[in-house]
Amino acid sequence: MKKIIIGICISILLSCLCWAGELTGRDIMLKVDAVDTSKDYRMTAVMVINRRGQKLIRRMEMWNKRYGPDERRLIKFIEPPDVRGIMFLIWSYEDINRDDDMWIYLPTESLVRRISGGGKKGAFMRSDFANEDIEKREVDDDQHRLLRSEIFYGVDCYVVESIPKKKKDTNYSKRVVWVRKDIWLSIKIEYYNKRDDTIIAQ
Repeated sequence: MKKIIIGICISILLSCLCWAGELTGRDIMLKVDAVDTSKDYRMTAVMVINRRGQKLIRRMEMWNKRYGPDERRLIKFIEPPDVRGIMFLIWSYEDINRDDDMWIYLPTESLVRRISGGGKKGAFMRSDFANEDIEKREVDDDQHRLLRSEIFYGVDCYVVESIPKKKKDTNYSKRVVWVRKDIWLSIKIEYYNKRDDTIIAQ
C-alpha cells in the first residue's frame, strides 16, 4: 500500500514539475523581445514591391536608438529618385496605454505630417505592409497563445499566435510567429486580416 501511495505522489510531483516548466506564449515572446540587447543600430534594407507584374524597388536606411524602455527610429529612403529623401520618424513607447508617435517628411513639399489613428492602417510606401508595421509592438500589446512545436526548414520552433488587444487600432486579426527554440529569434511571421485570411507572410 505504501509503495502505491509513494508511486502516486511521485507521479503527481513529476507532472507538476513538467507543468511548471512549460512555457506560455507570452513567456516565449518575452524571450524573443529580450534577445536584442543593442542600445542602437544602423542598417540598410531593400524593399521589393510586386505590382501587376512590375517590381518597385525601394532602398532605405534605418537608425534605431533606445532611450530607457522607449525607442526612436528614423527611416530614410535613398532610392529610386522619386522617393529619395522621404523619411519616417517613429517614437515607440513601452507603456501600452500610450500610442506611439509617427511622422512623415515629404521633401518635394518641404512638409512634415503626423500619422495617427486610421493613418497608421494606410499602406507603407505602396507596399502590402501598413504604416503600423514599422512601429515596435510591445509584448503586452497582444494576447499570446502557444499553438504547437514544429520543425520548420529543419529547425525546431515554437509556433505562437498573437492577437491584438486593441483590435480597432490595427488591420490585423492576428499574427502567427515561428520562433527558433535555440536562439529565440522569429524566422517566419504570418499576418491575418479581419476575415482571418493570410495577407502577408515573411
